[in-house]
Amino acid sequence: MECQGCLVPGCQRCSSRRDVCDQCSTGLRLGHGGLTCELGYSLLWGACGLVLASTVVFITVYLVSLALRKAVNAKVLDKALQERELSKLRDESVPGMPLYPLTTMLAHDPIAGRGVLLFFRHMLALLLWCIAVTALLGCLAAYYELERPVKHTEDVCSEVAGGQLDTHHKADKAMFKFVLIVYIASTIGSLVLVVLQRTAFRDADAGTTAMQDFALMAKGFPQEGGHSAWGAYPPEQEYREFFEGVLGRHIVGVSVCWHYNEEQEVVEGALAKELAVLEFGRDFDDNLKAEVRPFLASVDDLVGRIGAADSDGDEERDSEEDYLQTRDPTADAGARLATRFETSGYAVVVFHTKADVQHALSVFSGGVPSGAAVAEQEPSGPHRGPSSSAPSTPTADGYPPVDMPWLQLSSPTWAPHGRVRGQRFRGEHKIHLTRLPCGPGEVCWENYGKHWVKVSRDILAGIFKVAMFVVLWGILFYGPYAVFVLLSTQSAGNATALAGGVRGTLLGFVITAGNQIMYRVISTISDRIGFHYSTMADNFNMSLYCIAVVINTVLDLWTVLLLSDGERLDAHYRDNAQHLHLSSLTSVGQVPSTEEAFSEQLFVYLFPGTILGPFLLEPIIYVVLTKVMCCIVRSRPGLGPKHAQELLALNRFEFSRYADNVINITIVIIFLFYTSTKTFPAFLSLVASVAYIFVWDTYRVLRGTQEHEMDLDSSESTAQFLLVMPCSLLACCTVLRGFKLKWLGGLSQSSGWPYAVAAALAHALVQAGLTTALQHIVPNSSDEDSDQTEMYRDLARTEALSWFNSNPMHCLRSKYFLGEHPPCVYCVKGKEMLLEVNEAAGYYFDGVALSGTIDKAAILKEDDFSLLSGKKKDKKRKK
Repeated sequence: MECQGCLVPGCQRCSSRRDVCDQCSTGLRLGHGGLTCELGYSLLWGACGLVLASTVVFITVYLVSLALRKAVNAKVLDKALQERELSKLRDESVPGMPLYPLTTMLAHDPIAGRGVLLFFRHMLALLLWCIAVTALLGCLAAYYELERPVKHTEDVCSEVAGGQLDTHHKADKAMFKFVLIVYIASTIGSLVLVVLQRTAFRDADAGTTAMQDFALMAKGFPQEGGHSAWGAYPPEQEYREFFEGVLGRHIVGVSVCWHYNEEQEVVEGALAKELAVLEFGRDFDDNLKAEVRPFLASVDDLVGRIGAADSDGDEERDSEEDYLQTRDPTADAGARLATRFETSGYAVVVFHTKADVQHALSVFSGGVPSGAAVAEQEPSGPHRGPSSSAPSTPTADGYPPVDMPWLQLSSPTWAPHGRVRGQRFRGEHKIHLTRLPCGPGEVCWENYGKHWVKVSRDILAGIFKVAMFVVLWGILFYGPYAVFVLLSTQSAGNATALAGGVRGTLLGFVITAGNQIMYRVISTISDRIGFHYSTMADNFNMSLYCIAVVINTVLDLWTVLLLSDGERLDAHYRDNAQHLHLSSLTSVGQVPSTEEAFSEQLFVYLFPGTILGPFLLEPIIYVVLTKVMCCIVRSRPGLGPKHAQELLALNRFEFSRYADNVINITIVIIFLFYTSTKTFPAFLSLVASVAYIFVWDTYRVLRGTQEHEMDLDSSESTAQFLLVMPCSLLACCTVLRGFKLKWLGGLSQSSGWPYAVAAALAHALVQAGLTTALQHIVPNSSDEDSDQTEMYRDLARTEALSWFNSNPMHCLRSKYFLGEHPPCVYCVKGKEMLLEVNEAAGYYFDGVALSGTIDKAAILKEDDFSLLSGKKKDKKRKK
C-alpha cells in the first residue's frame, strides 16, 4: 500500500477520500463541501479593508472641502510663496538672482556645492553601468532566445524534457561568462570611481573660494558659562585678543560655539521673534500688520518658557504700528539667553586673507614664532570692545535700547584676561587649530559642547531604536501582509490571483511605504545625536537606512518565494499532479520551473512597485502637499506669516538616494543568479529607474529644495563603501553559476552555496580594504591654493551666509550682550534682505541693497507650479 498525501491544497487532515478535506490548516476554512480550503478570518480582513476605505474617503472629502474654501489670507500666502521661491537655488552673480535653467548639468557644475557635484557624478556613473550591462544582456537574450514568452512556469519543464536542455545549458554557459565579465568590470569600475571622485572634489576645491578658506576651528578653550564666570569680559573679545596677540595680526573676529543643545528650541524661538520684528517692521504693509500680533503672542509663549517674557498677547493697542515701535518685549529674554549658556571649548576664527590662515596654522603647529616677543605681551592691534559700537540712546531706525551694565565697566576690567602667554590661552590651555571641512551652512552649532561619551551613548541608543523600529514595523506593517500571503499560497487559486496584475505589486508599495517611514524615523534619530556637521548626520542616517532596508529586502525575498510556490501550487492543483517539491532560496536555480516562477514573482515585486513606482509618486506628492499647504494658508485668517512660511518651506536636499540606487541595483542583480526570461526586463526597468531618478533629482535641486550648499565629500565616501554590496553579490553569483556548470568542481549548485557566500564575504573585505586605501592615498584637497591675498570681505559681500550670522547664539549675543549696532541678524534662506552691514564686527553683506534688485512680483511668477497660489502664470514673462 502506498501512502500518498491529500490532494486538497492547504489541508491538514483528509477524510476517507484523498480529494476531500476533513480539517484545513490554521487560517484556512473548509469550502465547497471539503473540496477546497479557503482563506479564513474574513471578518478581520473585511474590517481592515473597511478602515482603509474609510480613511481614503475621509481624506478625499477633506481635500475637496479644503479646495472649495474662500481665499481670506491671500497676502500672507503671497509672502510665504515669495520666501519659498527666494530660498531656491539662484544665480546670485546675475542681477535679480534668477533661477538656474533646468538644463543645468549638476554633474559638471558645482553650483550647489561640491557634495552635490559628487552625488550626480556618482549617479551618472551608475546610470552608464546600468545601460552597458542592459545592452550586453539584451544581445545575449536575443541570441539565446531568453526573451521568449512562457505561457506557464510548468512549460519550462516541458520544454527542457522535450529536447531543449541543450539550449538552456548553452545559455547557462553564456550567462556565467557574462556575469564573470560584469563582476570584474564592476569591481574595477568601483575602485576607479573612488579615484575619479576624489580627483574631481580636489579640482573643484582648487578652483573655488569658499568661506572655509578664511576660517579655522579652534579647540581647547575652557568650558565656562554665565556672566560671573567671564568676569564681565566677553569670550568673543578675549579669544580675539588672544589670537591677535599670538599671531601679531588682526583677524576678522571669532564666532564662539556655545553649549545650548538641551535648549535649542528656546534659542530658535527667540531668533524667530527677532526676525519677525525685523521683517514685519520693514517689509509688511498695513494689511499684513494685522497678522503680526497673534504670531508674536505665540512666540512670546515660547520665549516665556525661560520666564522672561511679560507681554500680554490679548492686550489692546491703538495700532500695530505703535506696537512695533515700542521696546522689544523679548529684550530681557534675549539678554538672559545671551548669558545663560556656557562656552563649549570650540570657536571659529575668521581671518582677513588666506595667507593669514596659513600663518596661523604655522604658528600653532610650531613652524613660525608667535607674535608675542616676550612671555607676557599686551595684545596687538586696536582694542575692539562692545563699547565701541554700542548705542547709548534709542536708535532712529527702530532698534530698542537694551540695558547692558557691562558697557559702563572701567577699562582695567578688560586687561587681565587679554594678556598673551605664548600660545596657551591664559597660560594653561593649549589651543589647537584645524581646517574646517565645510562652510557655515553645514555646521551644527547647537551640538558643540556635548561630551563625546554622551554622543557615543546616543549613537548606540540610536542604533538600538532603529532595530526596535524594524522589529515593530515588521510586526505591525509587514506581518499582516506576510500572513495574508502565507495563507493565500496554501489555498488553491488564491496565490495566482495575488501574484498577478496590480495586486502583485502590493508588496512593493507596502515595503516602500514602510521604508519611507523608517527613513524619517532614522533621520530624526540622527539629528538628535549631536554630530558637529549635518553631513555626518546624513552619513549615519544613510548607513542605518541601508542596513534596515537590506533586512527588509531579505524578508521581501521570502515573501516572493512564498508567492512563487503558491502559483506552482495552483498549477499542481489544476493538473492533479501527485508530487510537488516546495522550493527554498538555495534550491530555486536547480529546477527550471522554480527558477522561472521565482523570477516572475521577483519581477512583479520589483516593477513597478519597488524600483520605479515610488519615485514616480514623488512629484505628485510634492505638488499635492504644496497645494494643500497653500489652501490651508489662504483659507485661515488667523494664520500668521511665520507659520505660513514654515508650512510652505522647502526641505533641503539629502543624500538618501545613494542607498536607494545601490539597493535597487542589488535587487536586480539577483536575477543574474537564474537563467530567466525576466532578467532583461528587470535590467531595462533598472535603467528607466536610475535615469528617471537622475532627472527628478536634478529638478529637485534646481526647483524643489532649499538652497543648502554642501561641500563635504563624506557622503560620497560612504557611498563608495555601499558599492561593495552589489559587487559582492556578483562574486557570489559567479561562484554559484560555476558550481551549477560544474566548472568549479563536481559539487551541485546547492552544495556550492557555502563557497559562494564565502567568496562574497572575501570580496567584501578586499574591496572595502582597497577602497579605504585609495581614500587615504588619493588626496581630496589641493596644496596649491588660489590667490593668497584674496580678502574675506570681498567674499562676504557676495555670500549672505557667514560664520557669524549662521551661529544662533552669536546673533543673540551681538544684540543683547556685545551691543553691536547694527547687530548680527540670523541668516535664513529667503530672508537675506534683513542682513545689514557692520564692517567693524565683520558683517559685510548688504541685504538692503539686495532687496532693491529683486522684483518680488516676478519672483512669484517663476514658480513652475504658480497655480498653487490661485494665480495664472504670466506667459509673457522673460525666461
